Amino acid sequence: MRHIVVSAFVFTCTVALSTNAFAQDADKRSNAQTTPSLGYVVEAGLSSTKLVHGAPKYDTKSTPATEDLVAVRLKDVGPGTLQLGSSFAMALGDTTKKYEKAEEVLPSVTYGGKMSVMLLEVGARVWFYPRMAQVRQDVEGTARLSIPNGFLTPTLDLFPCFLEKQGLYGVVGAEHLFKLGSRFHVRPRAQVGAQGYDAKSERFHAQEVSVSSAVTALFGEGFYAAIRPSYTTLVSPSHYLADASFGGRSVAYVGFAVGAQR
Repeated sequence: MRHIVVSAFVFTCTVALSTNAFAQDADKRSNAQTTPSLGYVVEAGLSSTKLVHGAPKYDTKSTPATEDLVAVRLKDVGPGTLQLGSSFAMALGDTTKKYEKAEEVLPSVTYGGKMSVMLLEVGARVWFYPRMAQVRQDVEGTARLSIPNGFLTPTLDLFPCFLEKQGLYGVVGAEHLFKLGSRFHVRPRAQVGAQGYDAKSERFHAQEVSVSSAVTALFGEGFYAAIRPSYTTLVSPSHYLADASFGGRSVAYVGFAVGAQR
């Protein structure tokens, strides 16, 4: 229950801060009337496996998966942007014991904008597994705080769960965007994740250390292609892991995607 209280308190404070800051920003812009504009993102992807909070989702690390995304963005809704969409994932191989989670639908809603020198985004998402007897598995809040700058951008991500798997997953990271001309973007990132859930009496502990780099090629008119390699080491206590060896803790991952956005 302690994890629930902590996660709910942090998430509530984050929303309160964002609402207040956005309201102040809206007051400053009250004389400038803006009309919400419509944007979108559509992406089709293929990954070497599926990772959730740093850990492999399927029984083997070699089970590839599709990872697709469709979302609509309403820009200039108040001081921020509202996004409604869903991601879709499907295992392309034998998932044995986790067969029921081979198909995943993850609808989400987020709202975010600038708050002083920071960017803040809050929202929620619902985990659905069409093959399971209980299709809806959990509801998860989302909150991201970042401080963009020309050097190293720090980020904080929080994912509190309020229903079946009650608790919190949090990630502290740092990244930088390199623009190689007008056609290529490279974004290296390093992060540390921690979690704690009441569902398995799991005390809050470090979960993962990851390094990644997203390389994106821009083709004009919003079209792009991306490759996203990463390497993750699970640093959870041994009793939370099926294989506590270094090989069992380590996951090399690469994702490929093509898409369009506006």
